[in-house]
Amino acid sequence: MPTDPPSARSEADQIAALHAEIERLRGALRAAEEKLAAERAAVRELTVRDELTGLLNHKEMSRLLDYEVTRARRYKHPLSLLLVDVDDLARINAEHGTPMGDEVLRSVAAVLRANLRPVDSPARYGGAELAVLLPDTFANDGVQVAERLRGLVAEAAARTKSAATTRPKVTISVGVAGLHESEKSANELIEAATQALKEAKARGRNAVVAFVDLSLPAARD
Repeated sequence: MPTDPPSARSEADQIAALHAEIERLRGALRAAEEKLAAERAAVRELTVRDELTGLLNHKEMSRLLDYEVTRARRYKHPLSLLLVDVDDLARINAEHGTPMGDEVLRSVAAVLRANLRPVDSPARYGGAELAVLLPDTFANDGVQVAERLRGLVAEAAARTKSAATTRPKVTISVGVAGLHESEKSANELIEAATQALKEAKARGRNAVVAFVDLSLPAARD
């Protein structure tokens, strides 16, 4: 049988080796691109997360709030905002130390993360104040979410306290506001939730108040 001359075989081997090297380089390039993308994502996570709680930070929540308000108004979808205050955190820090106060904040944040939908956005909004954006949620449904979170925080604190009697009582107060109540801007939505939160704390804390209820006429005897 005729065979290829040695020079032809050598050239074919060289071409095959070149193709193999090209594929190897392509694979290495894909791996490097994937690693770079993962590193960029990790860096971005650091810039949008609160270091203590692991929740979104204030800056990222403000950005998301503007986005969600614009989307909700454009597509006529409901949107609710919860402002969550860890009751008496200043007293907890004073009586039990800042490390205990930090642990309390982390525990409340963990309850939020574990009991919200993937589309919801919990964040640390201030010192003792957390916030939760609830897309496609009316305020009355937001109140139900807030009540459930309030109960879960109290239950989690009670379970932990049974194992450590020196742990302080942990409760939350929540103010709820919905975009659908009027044509609110992002700032107006925050202000409405803030007013509702102030009322929740005025009622003795460990309470949930919706902004819409504050505008209702008082019941007559």
